[in-house]
Order: sequence, then C-alpha cells, then structure tokens
Amino acid sequence: MIVTQDFAALPPGPRVFALGNFDGVHRGHQALLLHAIDLARQRQGVAIAMGFFPHPLKVLGQRVETITTEKAKQRLFQNLGLAAYFALPFNKEVAAMSPADFVQQILIEQAKADAVVVGFNYSFGHKAAGTPTYLQQTLAEQGIEVHIIPPVVYDGAPVSSSRIRRCIREGDLDTVEGLLGRPYSITGVVQRGDQRGRLLGFPTANLYHLDDFALPPYGVYVAEVVGLGIGMANLGVRPTYPQAGPTLEVHIFDFAGDLYGQEIEVK
Repeated sequence: MIVTQDFAALPPGPRVFALGNFDGVHRGHQALLLHAIDLARQRQGVAIAMGFFPHPLKVLGQRVETITTEKAKQRLFQNLGLAAYFALPFNKEVAAMSPADFVQQILIEQAKADAVVVGFNYSFGHKAAGTPTYLQQTLAEQGIEVHIIPPVVYDGAPVSSSRIRRCIREGDLDTVEGLLGRPYSITGVVQRGDQRGRLLGFPTANLYHLDDFALPPYGVYVAEVVGLGIGMANLGVRPTYPQAGPTLEVHIFDFAGDLYGQEIEVK
C-alpha cells in the first residue's frame, strides 16, 4: 500500500476515494472502506483512503483523544486491501477552504477522483459546512458518483469514534471491542525506565507520554503484547516520574528479551 502526501505518487485510476478521518478504523469505517474497495474492483481501479494529517482539531487548537496512531491506522488500511492512503496536509489555509473550493481544487483537479465514498455524517470545508448531499450534488455535475454509507449500528446505536472514546474512558472495553471489531489496543515505542521492575524480577516494557490517547481508567489490566505474549499492564502516572505523563508498564510473562526502541501493540 502506498502512503503519501503527494498526489503525483498515487497509483493511476480509475480512482475511488474514501473520505474521512478514520480514527479507530472502526466497524463503520470498515464498511465504508470495503465499499470503496468493492467499487474500485468493479471499475478495475484503485481504492484510496483520504484523510487529513495532522488531525484538523489539533491544528485548530483542540485536544483530540487518539484511538489509533497513524502507523496503526495505515496497517489496518493495508490489511483491508486499500491501494493507497493519502494524508492530505491540513493547515489553516485548508481549514479556510469553502466546500466548493475543496471539491474543485482537491477532489477534481488534484485527486482526479472517479468516484467518492463518504459516511452519512461526513463534513468538510470551512466550518464543516460541506455535507454528503452537497458533495453528491456537486460532483454529479462532473459525472463523478458519490456513495453515501449509512451508519453501522451496534447494540442499538450507531458506531462512531466519539462513542468509542466515551466507552474507553468509562472502561467498557467489551463494548469498545464490539465497536472496533477488534480488541482495544495502545501502540507505542518502548522507552527505558528506571529498571526497578527488572531489579525486582519483573521487567516491564514502558510506554510514556500517552496524553494524546483515549485511555481507560487507570489500573492493572490483563494484556497481550502482539507477537510476544500475555502479561499484566499497569496504566497510570508514576509518582517517581510524573513528567512522563500517563504511562503503560507491561510485564510479559516468560519473556526476557530487550524491547527498547521497538514499537509494540498492547491489547
């Protein structure tokens, strides 16, 4: 899968673009992306996810509780079968674009979209004024189809990133797993700690500075480090190292390797 911020690096068409931020790549996102992949297959083209990087709310000075890192998101995209992920650079100039300018300059002139797939609640353009219906009507004038995907319902309510964040904060990880279609996880690079756990015979892999993540309540959890095994994880702020912010310390049973500097995914 191609990952780029350069339109010239995208594979040749026909191009079917799936639009969204895709934080979490949850079951609603998956339905949208799989529809784009199927549509591209019908047209003998390529399915491309297009999102913004960095997250628009961060550029506008708001805090975002991240569900999936960019790298984790890209792995999920690749596993679904997308041909490319285009991370549209987001800045204040892009934020100020009208819906009409976004459609004309980005989707038509630069992306050269042959079809577009969006969720029912997708918004774009200055002050999020653009709607799926507007997008559909405007692109229809250019002969470009827009497919609007209805909500995916789980346990009586639509699947959404905001619902997932709320369930994570409440510690309802069973519901989170149902909404994501996979277990909740945190991905990060292992950093060196004070090695107190190692001295006590319980070495830990430490992930620091998790302030930007959507986190469950602090406490001790049964965990799995993907590809390495089962263990116990402690999530919280260390009294001896408060400047590290929220920290995840994971002890992997029957593992004695060195993970410093490596990226791990903790479920």
